[in-house]
Amino acid sequence: MFAMSIISAMSQNNRIITGVVMDGELENEPLIGATVGVGHKRVQTGTVTDIHGKFSISVPDDAKSIRVSYVGYDSKEIPLQAGVSNYNVKLYASGQSIGEVVVTGYQNIDRRKLTAAVSEIKISDENLGAIKNIDEALAGQIAGVSSVSTSGAPGSPAKIRIRGTASINGVQDPLWVLDGMPLEGSEVPSISADKLNDIDDIYQTSIAGLNPADIDNITVLKDAAATAIYGARAANGVIVITTKKGKEGRPIVSFSTKLTVSPKRSIDRLNLLNSEEKVGLELDLLRSNYTEMDNRGGVAQILNTLGETQAYKTGGWDALSETAQQQINKLRATNVDWNDLLFRTVFNQEYNASVSGGSERA
Repeated sequence: MFAMSIISAMSQNNRIITGVVMDGELENEPLIGATVGVGHKRVQTGTVTDIHGKFSISVPDDAKSIRVSYVGYDSKEIPLQAGVSNYNVKLYASGQSIGEVVVTGYQNIDRRKLTAAVSEIKISDENLGAIKNIDEALAGQIAGVSSVSTSGAPGSPAKIRIRGTASINGVQDPLWVLDGMPLEGSEVPSISADKLNDIDDIYQTSIAGLNPADIDNITVLKDAAATAIYGARAANGVIVITTKKGKEGRPIVSFSTKLTVSPKRSIDRLNLLNSEEKVGLELDLLRSNYTEMDNRGGVAQILNTLGETQAYKTGGWDALSETAQQQINKLRATNVDWNDLLFRTVFNQEYNASVSGGSERA
């Protein structure tokens, strides 16, 4: 009798709620296995829908609502009304889709459908460091991509090879694509000896003028699959650059500064000759069978000018005139620290300011 009285009391404090859960986008399509529960944050009691989308649940009389949820659909809170025990609920698919997708600078593709060798790097302050050109950012970042500077000139092109040398006589440089636009003129020219002496001939790549701070990410296509998109020009690989773009909302003002110090190169560990040792070496070579020094070096120039080269080879130092000996001895006392003259510590300052945004008016 005591147990029956408890059950009777519980039945008086609860009520049965029934209903059906349907797909809001497909007509007459029930949702099988949808969860129906009581409780906002923590479910106190619940049930699931059957094969026809129907449910039946016992809820307390003081319950204000029931919550219906299903995987891939937006959950819905159903307020309970007095005297109403049957409810028809429609759930709509969630706008967020979850999947393993590869997002590159030129396309979005499902991971399981991706057969090409693609590598992507995000450009951040840590990646930039003290680089001046964007091709320097690729050095040591992606497997199979080598970037070697061709000279020390500002903006000089880097020798970039993707998976080694692809051609013997043809162009070996990859194709640069900036925001979908292929760039021409990225080939590194062959610089001859006469060109090295002309300071006006400073070669630059087509990407050298792009500020690294404006780049969002870089995608490198490393195999022949890139030719399906960009044709034969992509035979040596493709480097796709995506720049930063404004986002909808309030305008954003960004400012950054970068200070770098490049210390002067030290040659203290190099075992170099001083002027006394250098002049002695040249004199010894001139009297030996090594003919390469006949017209090279300061000593050879003095002897050739005075016409005493052959006299020195046969008679040595004593066979030289007093004028020749004085000029050669002057070379012994001339010591020039070329490392100090040619190199110095460089302090570089860089400032970047940008305004980005996007709306109906801007």
